[in-house]
Amino acid sequence: MFLSLLIYFSVVAVLSINWPKTLTHRFVIAGLVAGVLIDGLRIETGTDWLPYYQHFNSFDNASFTDYQNFEIGYQYLVWAIKSMWDNYTFFTVIHAVIIYFGVYYSVFKISNSRPISIVLLYGSLNAMLGSNRQLLALFFLVISIKYLIERRLFVFSTLILCGALFHKTILIFLPFYFVYGLSLQGYTAAFCLLIVSNYVLVQKFSGFMNLLTQSDSGRFSTYFDSSIGNMRPVLALSKKFMVLGGIFILGAKSLRMRLTSIEKEKLMFFAFCASVSIILYIVGLYGLAAFNSRLDIYFGILFVAIIGGKVEALVQNYIRKLLLIVFLIITAFITFSQNPFLDLFIPYKSIFYNVNFIRDLY
Repeated sequence: MFLSLLIYFSVVAVLSINWPKTLTHRFVIAGLVAGVLIDGLRIETGTDWLPYYQHFNSFDNASFTDYQNFEIGYQYLVWAIKSMWDNYTFFTVIHAVIIYFGVYYSVFKISNSRPISIVLLYGSLNAMLGSNRQLLALFFLVISIKYLIERRLFVFSTLILCGALFHKTILIFLPFYFVYGLSLQGYTAAFCLLIVSNYVLVQKFSGFMNLLTQSDSGRFSTYFDSSIGNMRPVLALSKKFMVLGGIFILGAKSLRMRLTSIEKEKLMFFAFCASVSIILYIVGLYGLAAFNSRLDIYFGILFVAIIGGKVEALVQNYIRKLLLIVFLIITAFITFSQNPFLDLFIPYKSIFYNVNFIRDLY
């Protein structure tokens, strides 16, 4: 089912080269509705199914004290939905509506209404299916981008803080408000500053971990485990450089000819954010696994999808546009196939389909 949806959006992305925008829009909406049904009606499918399912079913007023595992915003959402109908499928359908129309559709619009952005986003984000809290935080981040660009600090900050009520990792995006609008030299300096600060962070990490594991906060150590054993640095970093490089190389001529000053400002910011994911991945190799696994969803997945759509929209030459779309579709399928937990997704199981299949959940 999930692969079928990726194929559907890929076909729409290719055909959209010749389609009018209204027709493309209709097919995108149809695909998003199908995504809501596929995602929302699933059972025992996706990561972290059990903890979220058990939390929903056992939720009561006493659960509001469980801040260790579930942020207060998520708990209030569970409380509100459960007050309407005590059914976890009802919850997953509402959650799916928020993600598919609040995240996927919003990214589609930000990316000049290009379906290739959904292909890129879905190819990577589908592996996060089941990460209920962080996907809700991602929704707030996507919505906040509009106000960051419009320089509306209060609204932007409010949205990021609301997102933190679902997953605190989103707070790292707050300072990026002040990065937007820098010159190329300014972004280069900011990137170098991040490299230095992360080098210091890694150097101090061993001592910090010793204190952490000796204190009552040892429960947080799972966020800081050494991930070098299950990460493939050469392959992963090569892929990041290849995707970003491929987008800008194939779109270079169109960027020079058609990129307006306002769009250039946006694209430079998005490219800077996507580049930050490279630093985060390297830091993750040295034990701060959450810097890669948790934050890559914001920097390495979201902004690459936006960039892909924006650049593809600028390319007018049919052959170059087709090459760019095919290149990005291939990278999306490669990423999709690299999900280390595919056995939690395939075969698909829903309230109507494959009901009797027994899955080993973990």
